[in-house]
Amino acid sequence: MIERHPFERFSVNAFQKNKKGIDCCGDSFFVNETDNTFFCAVADGLGSGEAARKASQAAVKAIENFQNEPLERIMTKVNGTQRGLRGVVLSIFKLHLKSGVMEFCGVGNVKLKIFNEMGEWLRPVPKPGILAGQVMRFNIQRLKYPQNGWFAMYSDGIAINAKDTPTLKYLLHAESSDNIDIDPLLHSISANIVDDMTLLLGTPTKKSLLR
Repeated sequence: MIERHPFERFSVNAFQKNKKGIDCCGDSFFVNETDNTFFCAVADGLGSGEAARKASQAAVKAIENFQNEPLERIMTKVNGTQRGLRGVVLSIFKLHLKSGVMEFCGVGNVKLKIFNEMGEWLRPVPKPGILAGQVMRFNIQRLKYPQNGWFAMYSDGIAINAKDTPTLKYLLHAESSDNIDIDPLLHSISANIVDDMTLLLGTPTKKSLLR
């Protein structure tokens, strides 16, 4: 199933699949756009099932509530939600639309790849570890988002290599109404077909390309 999030400056296609035999996904995500920023995050609750989903949903709720705060403060708030829960790995990026500068912060193995018009990618590196309520310092990486660049953010059920670019671009531009069998496409880029999978694919809209 394709879950589309069409904003004024960005359009995002989201894909999720539960771990085999589990009736809910332990991953959660958040995307939003304001006049000044585009915001994207994926949280992967440790393990699977309801406990993992509860942890990832708590993380995403904190992100939604504090999205206008500095990224380091958002991460601190998310970390605080995980006391007594399973814990999460998480990546967030916040793109300042006027300047084209993006900020990235990640803990654990949720990955982000940003593709430029030549097909080359930028890959900010998350910090090892998990968010589980312990005191932690966060690394904020800042870089220039490539003009007309598109991105993939994904949990560890997905593994993306250079050969997967055509599949990603196909999914990036797919419509909810398209009659697409998603499962074989997700399996073709899966690291572990029995794990939860979350894949977000986003691109600037044609009418408002980043400059």
